[in-house]
Amino acid sequence: MKTNVSGRIGHLFEERVRFALAKNHYIPMDKNKWVKNYAPEKDTASKREFDLVMFNTLDKEFYVIECKAHLSRDEMVKLNGIKKFNYVAINYGGRAAKKLIVTDTDLSFHAKNYAKKKNIQFINGKELGRMERKPETPYLPLISALFRTGLENIVKNMIKSY
Repeated sequence: MKTNVSGRIGHLFEERVRFALAKNHYIPMDKNKWVKNYAPEKDTASKREFDLVMFNTLDKEFYVIECKAHLSRDEMVKLNGIKKFNYVAINYGGRAAKKLIVTDTDLSFHAKNYAKKKNIQFINGKELGRMERKPETPYLPLISALFRTGLENIVKNMIKSY
């Protein structure tokens, strides 16, 4: 039962993150993207899937995004979770895209240090709340639709090719 509840919380949190990032110049490209090009005999990651792939219209960069929701506000993203995400991102070819972790709480001290060292950006619960409260730009949904319509396959191929 706990897995089912945490799974629902995770999916709801992914939608929350997608909505907040979309209000802040990110265009959704893909979600729940399963990684297929890994070596099972060497793979230590238990999860081989990216929650979101988005394009930022301001810095013209693609982002692979891991969403970490927690049942308790006291629970933080630990170092092991960051290491697994980094391994999957590199194994997938994440060098073609920036890596971003979004959480509703925060990262532990060691997780923050590791993320900085590995160029993994992160958004904590406070920053996410600020992003959610930002007023929506009226033309962003139109730009998002135009971008996805014309470039979606090109973008996906670029991300897969790296």
